[in-house]
Amino acid sequence: MNSIGVGSSQDFIVGVTGIFGTQQSVRSARTVPPTKKSIFDGLIGSPLTGGIGDFILSVFVGWPRLGTICFDAFSAFGCDIACGTCPWNEFVWPQLMNEWRHSYVCLRGYRFLL
Repeated sequence: MNSIGVGSSQDFIVGVTGIFGTQQSVRSARTVPPTKKSIFDGLIGSPLTGGIGDFILSVFVGWPRLGTICFDAFSAFGCDIACGTCPWNEFVWPQLMNEWRHSYVCLRGYRFLL
């Protein structure tokens, strides 16, 4: 949203301003529907973090065995996150989506279930 202002005092003044972003108020943040959790965040992010830790511990510190343990631990943590995400998407998200479909947000930002 852009706005232009014109004014005069001793000199003629023109100003331009803009607002950028996805959430502009608390009310608009409360009206966003719930999103599903991504399975790939845990499956890709954790082994990638473990690989970086493995590289740092192996090359810079000189502990290759500890680097392998770090990679394995982060990979197992990523699989645990992914396994916890599937039940959330299957059971919790449909309930939240149903509540969102049957709710009303008034102009003051309060949410009412219908």
